[in-house]
Amino acid sequence: MERFSPQVVRVFIERENAFVIVGMDGTEAVCSAMAMYSDEVGEGKIASIAVLRRMRGQGVGAQLLDECENIFRKRGLRKYSLEVEVGNEPAISLYSSKGYHAVGVINDFYGLGRHAYCMEKRVSDDKGVKLEIS
Repeated sequence: MERFSPQVVRVFIERENAFVIVGMDGTEAVCSAMAMYSDEVGEGKIASIAVLRRMRGQGVGAQLLDECENIFRKRGLRKYSLEVEVGNEPAISLYSSKGYHAVGVINDFYGLGRHAYCMEKRVSDDKGVKLEIS
């Protein structure tokens, strides 16, 4: 699981427009997600989804992603984004299956030679209102 400094985690916890989700197995943290959002712009950004190696392949990452999206949806946000390492096929497959698509690449995002896809998902208005302009 990715490790962030206590200061970075504290910033997410203390910000009014951010949240942290931690999944526990007994007393052990086995997964986490950190995200932020802008109500003004209508966008949510997933900064991290991390799952311990031994917990991968069990749907835990999908649960974290779903929970982040539930929080975004409740806020009325219409665009969700994240970055994922180009070689992380399991994560790319998960995000693609949930409606995310790559919109660009950030070179060296995770360090020298470790590039990231920028992925986005746009959601429609839950009310299903279609406006016609004449």
